[in-house]
Amino acid sequence: MEILVISENKLKIMLERSDMKKYGLLGSDLNYDDPPTRQKLLRVLEHAKAESGFDAAQDKLLVQLYPSKDGGSEMFVTRLPALSVSAEQSIRRSKGIGVFVQGVEIFFTSDFSSVLRLAAALRDVPHTERSRLYFEEDRGYYLVFSAQDGGTLSPLLPACEFADAVPAALAPYIEEYAVSLIGENAVEVLCEALG
Repeated sequence: MEILVISENKLKIMLERSDMKKYGLLGSDLNYDDPPTRQKLLRVLEHAKAESGFDAAQDKLLVQLYPSKDGGSEMFVTRLPALSVSAEQSIRRSKGIGVFVQGVEIFFTSDFSSVLRLAAALRDVPHTERSRLYFEEDRGYYLVFSAQDGGTLSPLLPACEFADAVPAALAPYIEEYAVSLIGENAVEVLCEALG
């Protein structure tokens, strides 16, 4: 892996085929909204931070991954300013490009019983994230996890069994338009209610 800091807001990471295999990034179409894919990208970015000092924690990032002839890839990581929802949707439709918000995971379910099952599944999973629960009328429930103090998220894969992962870029929309039901420690509050 070679890392080149292009500017204070842009990083180029040249991944060899062995790096792609090591980080589980083989395959032409990566789903940037998929929690396992995001965890893999976080591992690459953590390595890049250790090597180059480029710290993008808590930043909204544009990630572009282009295959190279040797079976590896070139990854360009760019810090983004605030984008409109339509601009983000346009970026998401582009092949090989994704908006990646570090330190945020969002899970959606239409029924409250799934929220309770999700909380119960996460009860014994060690995590240090802030968890908040929101409700949007005629849609359902959002459980939002965000890393604290510039940290990274723990793997929250058990949540995928009970709810759908949604793009982290929706966090500002959810905070503005959905009703906050539990503003802090939602998993703990729900588990306490379960007994």
